[in-house]
Amino acid sequence: MLNAGFNNFVNEDRILAFADYRKRTAPITRAIHEAEDVGKVIDFTCGHKTNTVIFLDTGHIVLSFKL
Repeated sequence: MLNAGFNNFVNEDRILAFADYRKRTAPITRAIHEAEDVGKVIDFTCGHKTNTVIFLDTGHIVLSFKL
């Protein structure tokens, strides 16, 4: 299990990719908006700025403050 911050964990076997969201590239932002439309965004930031976006094999996208 990978600690994604604030006592939230992600199964390492499910992770496809990490992306640095501090750069805010258009493809990453677009992927987040598309996942929000279908309810597949998991927000682990607890109100902080998103630093890392984690893409899972289930189609979910995890927003993390820590990584």
